[in-house]
This record gives sequence, structure tokens and C-alpha cells, in this order.
Amino acid sequence: MTSAYDPIPVTILAIDPGRTSGWAVYSLDRCIASGTAKTHDQRVLAIEIAQAEESRSGRKLVIVAEKWTAGGAFGGARTMGGLGAAWGMWQAALESRGVPNARIVRVYPQTWRAQVLGGGWGVKSDEWALRAAKRAETETGHPCSDDEAEAVCIGAWALRADAVRDKAPSRRRKPVTPR
Repeated sequence: MTSAYDPIPVTILAIDPGRTSGWAVYSLDRCIASGTAKTHDQRVLAIEIAQAEESRSGRKLVIVAEKWTAGGAFGGARTMGGLGAAWGMWQAALESRGVPNARIVRVYPQTWRAQVLGGGWGVKSDEWALRAAKRAETETGHPCSDDEAEAVCIGAWALRADAVRDKAPSRRRKPVTPR
């Protein structure tokens, strides 16, 4: 039996979509690869790394990507349109590698940040970036760019998130056959 504190037995590809996107692959309870992507080929490579881990480990791949709300400093129509376009490029890469939409979880920054970086009303973006960089270095063992660090932190959130647990294969018991 697993508890909410146990890592979910899936392979996770965490994505922070943007002009330069961060990505991180988690297998069970650790980040095994991370980086950034600016091109279609780089996005596909990240997906292939995650799919190779899915195949190696036998743990189903779940994609966890940040989503956004309008409002705040980055909530203008131009910014929201650009973020939507960046996610669209990831969707195209995922589709090209045969990843179904049913395996995608989207998460708001305020959700993953509260659980991974700690809460805080009025925390400025520089402080969030600093917290993410520190946590990502702990997870990966090396310094990460801001985009990569956010993806690593999204992956850390995904390890125990109910929304990801819902995508994991169920562990159904085999029916007992009467004698």
C-alpha cells in the first residue's frame, strides 16, 4: 500500500513552457535528467529521454506542465498569447512522439510553488527564482538556469501530486477465484 507521501510509480516529464523551456525527467523519487529547449528537436529529445526511462523502468510516462492565469505582471494578452504558443509547440512535439493528451497534467505556479518552495504572500519573481534555483540544485546536484530550475521544481511537486496519482496505473487486486 502506498501513502500520499510515497512517490508515485510513474516517469514524469516536467515542463516549464516558454520561449526557452525548462524540462526535467523524474523516475520514482529523483530527477534523472534536466535541461532547456528552444527548438522542436530539443523538445523532442527531452520527450525521447523521458520515453526511454518509461521503457527502461516500466513506469508509465506522465507529462506535467505549468499553466497560467491572466493577471499580475505577466498576465497581458501578448504574454498570455506567447505562453500559449510555447505550450502549443510542446503539444506538437508530444503528438509527434505519440504521447496522448490523457497523460498530461497542467499545474498553476501558485500550486506547485506553495508545496515545493513554501508559501508567501507578495513574494517577488526574483525571490521565487532564487528559491527554485536552490531547490533545483538540491534535486539535481548542479546549478540550473531559471527555466530548468522551475521545471525541476514542477517535477518535485508532481512526485506526490494527486493529479498525477490519478494518471498512474491502478494496482488492482486479482480477483479471487472460488474453489
